[in-house]
Amino acid sequence: PPIAAPATRAIMIAFAGAGNRIGTTTQAMQMFLFLVASGYKAALVEMSDASVLSAYSANPEFCPEHYKVKGLDLFRTRNSLLHVKNAFQYLVLDYGSFTEISDPTSFLEKDYKIICTGVKPQESAELEPVFEADDGSLMYCFSFVPDVDKAEVVELMKGRKVYFSAPTFDYWTYCGEDDTYRALLDLVPNTENKLGGLFKRK
Repeated sequence: PPIAAPATRAIMIAFAGAGNRIGTTTQAMQMFLFLVASGYKAALVEMSDASVLSAYSANPEFCPEHYKVKGLDLFRTRNSLLHVKNAFQYLVLDYGSFTEISDPTSFLEKDYKIICTGVKPQESAELEPVFEADDGSLMYCFSFVPDVDKAEVVELMKGRKVYFSAPTFDYWTYCGEDDTYRALLDLVPNTENKLGGLFKRK
């Protein structure tokens, strides 16, 4: 079980991008898939104004607030958060772009906060407002970083908690990086609840 098992409400893991189209939903889904494949009761809530994942629902044009894709529990808007926080062990929250969050305090209050970014010049520039708001509790997920550049990225981040995402080709295929996500959430191996074969792994 988790080291700190949720008692009365879900542990909330919030993702936001330093900018748009930076892979925030992809990384939120990877965390979500890890939790479900490890046997935890989890759901994903889209917190931004535009739902991305509802396009994959059975009826995208009239998608309900709570819907399922491949057996996964998904919630289309932040309006669901109050009602579902006691129904799951973990909630993964996709906030979209950090600069477009109407109430940054709501993001910063969550149990885990992960900023998705990259190393291209324009992506690095987008981190400035994030750094200004960082109270020391944010984690940073970098995508598409060559191995030879990772040590330099860690050095430039000046002690901030950093991890590098594995290659991910679609929302619904888990990359299999159990050790990475387990370390981020301070989890011990959940061997009793492991749902082998539920999701494809690389």
